Amino acid sequence: AVTLSSATAQMPTFTAQSLTSNDSAVSYIFSLVVTDDDGASSSADSVTITVEGPPSVAISGVPGTLSGPTTFTANITFSKPVVGFVSGDITITGGSVTALTGGPSTYTASISTNGTGDLTIQVAAGVAQDGSGNGNEASAAATAPNTLTQNTQDQITSFVQSRAGNILNTTPSLTGFLDGGFGVASRNFNLQATENNLNLAFSGSLLSRSSTKNYAGKFDAWAQLLAVQTDANTASSQFFVGYLGAHRFISQNLLVGGLIQLDYAAQTDSATGSVGLGRGFMLGPYVAGRFGSSNVLFEGQFRWGRSFNNISPIGTYVDGFTTERWMVRGKIKGSFERGPWTISPNLNLSYFNETQAAYVDSLANPIAAQTITLGEISLGSEFSRVYVMNNGNDLNTRIGLAAVTNFAVSGNNGSQSVPLGTGQVRGRIDLGLSTMSSSGWEISASGFYDGIGISGYQSYGGTMKWEIKF
Repeated sequence: AVTLSSATAQMPTFTAQSLTSNDSAVSYIFSLVVTDDDGASSSADSVTITVEGPPSVAISGVPGTLSGPTTFTANITFSKPVVGFVSGDITITGGSVTALTGGPSTYTASISTNGTGDLTIQVAAGVAQDGSGNGNEASAAATAPNTLTQNTQDQITSFVQSRAGNILNTTPSLTGFLDGGFGVASRNFNLQATENNLNLAFSGSLLSRSSTKNYAGKFDAWAQLLAVQTDANTASSQFFVGYLGAHRFISQNLLVGGLIQLDYAAQTDSATGSVGLGRGFMLGPYVAGRFGSSNVLFEGQFRWGRSFNNISPIGTYVDGFTTERWMVRGKIKGSFERGPWTISPNLNLSYFNETQAAYVDSLANPIAAQTITLGEISLGSEFSRVYVMNNGNDLNTRIGLAAVTNFAVSGNNGSQSVPLGTGQVRGRIDLGLSTMSSSGWEISASGFYDGIGISGYQSYGGTMKWEIKF
């Protein structure tokens, strides 16, 4: 029931019930009786006035998430036909409306996003009217979170962790300066090829290696260059690193020195279209020695440095960022004879820490700082034996067994360089053969299997190597 403003006025007014789009229409019936001057009344007549709720509006077709600039179409549906609805009536952040078609109940809006922040679309109240002149209700906001920031950080983590793994894998072993087995042998060129990797290395030092010569008081300088090609899943990476080092033999069994490292890395991922490039340096001291007169050797290295990088997370624009990094590495190695076999147990511990500085990308998204860490422990032993062939040349055989685990794996455990999670222990076996040709070429072959004792992971491969000493 409603109350007229005046029961005797020619044009009385009334206030109808307030309705929403979810309410059913309400009808008001008014009875009209006319009385003349003599008091005679006419028969009653009725007037029915129906009041409807305003049209509602819903937005659909907005993606669940967005990563960078893109275009899509959204449907804007009113609960009843409306007029007066134009593209300017759509409130949007993070993008713009480039076209609006359709009507009178369902409209299609073409949306272009700018990749900055989250996308929000809403239709305000009262911008369109139904046939009774009722303005529409406001729509619920449709949002699409922008994942570009997180995706960029993930791509940076993957790139930096992959590079960190390559740095750890190409770190020179320094105990060889004391026992003649240094990986940077005097005037050495080395080419290795496997199914998924290509390694090219040149190294050299001033002193010829000998485990019996006394180098006390001597100074030595050395250099090493390595290049690594790796293909893993959808990512392909290249890594180049050069080392320059120098040390002094404090005694026959102790040396102290320092090195500088220059490196360049590139990684592309066909699944995401991302590209990462970086160049950097590291420098620091090292020490290697022997415990007394035993066959137990040790080494320690520390390096600090920076890198300067470019990242294109979706392949359409390129941003730059810098990092500060440091690493520490320690090794203990023993050696003893058992009949014709030489047994060399060893323990390696490495830890790498790299902090990416915060920056704002080309689309004005803030990319927060993050620290990427990678640690690795390897405990194993190598068994080697030399056989003399009929032609008088030596045939060197080798088998290595090791237990390997990663720790302090931060950020993206699925990055190319760290396929395993923190704390998993796996076994690895290495086999190798090598001999020297009559022309002075060293020819070797090796193979490995990694993943013993755990499920869901295995890695294996082989290597052929030709080494020319000059």
